[in-house]
Amino acid sequence: MQKHALLQVLVRNVDETFDNIKIQLPQTSEGKIDFAFMEELMRELEDSRLRELEAYLLATGLNNYQLSKVDRSVLHNFKNIRWQEFRVGDLFDRISTVKLNYKAKELPQQPIDEFILPCLTSSFMNQGLNYYAPRKGATILNNVISIPSNSDVYRAYYQSRDFTVLSDAYAIKWIYDTTEITSKQYLFMVACINKVTDLPIYSYKNKLGGWNVVKDKYISLPATAVGQPDLSVMEELITAMQKIAITDVAKFTAQRLEAPQQNAESSNIITIYDEYHEGCIPLYTLRAACGYFEDGEVPEEEGWVDATGNGFTPDPKRHFIVHAKGDSMFPKIKNGDFCIFEWYLRQNGRIGSREGEIVLAQCSEFDADYDGKYTIKKYHSEKVVTEDNWYHTKIELQPINEDPKYSTLEFGINESDCVIGIFVCTL
Repeated sequence: MQKHALLQVLVRNVDETFDNIKIQLPQTSEGKIDFAFMEELMRELEDSRLRELEAYLLATGLNNYQLSKVDRSVLHNFKNIRWQEFRVGDLFDRISTVKLNYKAKELPQQPIDEFILPCLTSSFMNQGLNYYAPRKGATILNNVISIPSNSDVYRAYYQSRDFTVLSDAYAIKWIYDTTEITSKQYLFMVACINKVTDLPIYSYKNKLGGWNVVKDKYISLPATAVGQPDLSVMEELITAMQKIAITDVAKFTAQRLEAPQQNAESSNIITIYDEYHEGCIPLYTLRAACGYFEDGEVPEEEGWVDATGNGFTPDPKRHFIVHAKGDSMFPKIKNGDFCIFEWYLRQNGRIGSREGEIVLAQCSEFDADYDGKYTIKKYHSEKVVTEDNWYHTKIELQPINEDPKYSTLEFGINESDCVIGIFVCTL
């Protein structure tokens, strides 16, 4: 959308147009850019993608990138491998497929309803699989090689999953039924086929041609002493090269996944002192903190925690710490976090609007996270202002977590409902 706006103006006006483009960003309750939220969101997205990559590496066995004795041997002896020219048509045969009564423009580009079978065309994007057709009536192929027959780029691909042929392309399979070709052997031979098909000399103007041309091309493959394709060497070479190629990716994934855990472990090492030290504030149980508000008696602290270096001056009479429970305030507050609060007491000078603040409150509604009437939630109120006064029409304690299992609590419906502390930060 922003790109479209820039394309509509003269070059001399691009800078001014760009400077005046408005973008949407998350905001804090004070109307400032919420950099902390953006940081947390990007960290979660990165972690999710890394987990997916980790699962893929594990499922494919690529997480084990250490070269074995066989891997090292085949790489060391690469110069001694016997190579031989083979005619493509002597190794592969074209697969006959049922012609589909569809044109590409009539088909969806995403799977929908019964249109779930990828269709092969001459495109080199997404391995030529950019449309979807019904499985019914289609010739379903897998573990074969696809080649375009009318394209600008004549690149062969190994197709491991189910698909069918739509137009301007075809599929070939290993001609010998007595030998089953593995995915790695197919990948090796695809690379060799592309040495003679995926060349810059071929284009729409200078077409390569179909199977009748490709079958007579010759490719160079490792060969046995009796002149047959050496499938074992192909398997070993691809295995070794995959490990070399994936090493940095696997190491990067492992390091990035370990780093947050190490940081979390180190950051969660919080020393709890038995006695007060300079810069410390008291750690209370929720019940003790709320009891202090109710009867005014100084509660028994569980210990003292150093709160320096968090952007405020710790005051043991003004600030205190409690443990968060549950994930209703995720990602701002996580289960088990040490949460610093400021007493919401007139004698501490902490009065005024609580709108949008995260609060520690006593609420007559039951909160499952805290197994009772105490809760940590975001404060929201609606009020009516009259000529002489104002009054609340609704007060709610809201979770931040968007999971529907976390519900909003009604607040102020009972005389015992009260705000005890205003959230400052987590340790």
